Amino acid sequence: MGIKSLSKMGWIKVVGISSVIMVSIAGGMNIYFENNKVNKEDKAESKASFSLISKEVEMEYGELVSVDPQDYVKECTNEVMNMLEVDLYKVMENGTSIEKIDGNKKMLDVGIYYLVFTHNEEKKEVKINVVDTQAPVITLKKEEVELQYGKKWNPHMYVDSVKDCVDGDLDYVVEGEVNSNKAGIYEINYKAVDKNGCVSKEALKVVVHDKEVVRYDNVSHKEEYINPEDGKVDPDYDKNAGSSGTKKEESANEKEVLKPWTVDEVPTERKGDGDMAFKTKEEALQWASNQIGDENSQWYGCKFMVSQIQKYGQQRLPNDPWAVTFILVN
Repeated sequence: MGIKSLSKMGWIKVVGISSVIMVSIAGGMNIYFENNKVNKEDKAESKASFSLISKEVEMEYGELVSVDPQDYVKECTNEVMNMLEVDLYKVMENGTSIEKIDGNKKMLDVGIYYLVFTHNEEKKEVKINVVDTQAPVITLKKEEVELQYGKKWNPHMYVDSVKDCVDGDLDYVVEGEVNSNKAGIYEINYKAVDKNGCVSKEALKVVVHDKEVVRYDNVSHKEEYINPEDGKVDPDYDKNAGSSGTKKEESANEKEVLKPWTVDEVPTERKGDGDMAFKTKEEALQWASNQIGDENSQWYGCKFMVSQIQKYGQQRLPNDPWAVTFILVN
């Protein structure tokens, strides 16, 4: 009867108070379980037989990677240290699979690796990130070159090597241009990039000199200097002094002098039918005579003539080599 006599408001109050009590109890249980979880983790950590100095290390390519537990493990008894099993795994390029690697200290390729230490059922891992931050090395034969006016320019002839510690020999690109028909100072850059994006550049200074024309006189065997202002031979022309009439002195600039071929310089298409070139007329005659008298020679029984190989059109220079031309006899 007492309960039935409770008003509607009374029921509401009772229900409200009960709800508060239930919420308080539920909240207390959650706090209890969370604290209990943390306590368990702390206890598990305190019971761990070993711990790691660091969970992740970064190494430069070329360094030897150790798999000795003493380099990674701390707070460990000698007994546990000696019982630790160590496995090294590499993360493959697809990022979804790993490959086990055998061996002790070794130089690893650029990539991500994991060292896994195991004692009984306890496992801990160290992430090893092998990186390449070293730029390629470009070695030039010279830091500065002087180029004569109008001379053919080849930037590749001044490169000694381009190497990278990971990729080995590398290709390179040439940045900049040189106009050998315009005197001035130019800068050429050689650029190389390795597969990991490391960039290297080396600069070459190129000095193109003013135009200077030198001609070799086959009769007097002397060099003649041509004044670029009027194109006429001027024995007293001094490029540095203009037409002052002073005797030309030897300058530091490289002069393009008409010189004879050497035997080694003669292009194949300029040599004789025997694909040979000789220093003297006598050597050419002797060789040709031997060929036509030798039954085993392809030129046996042929006639021949010898001629001097001219480097500059109709202008024959001393010591130009000689070639042999064979004539088939019908």
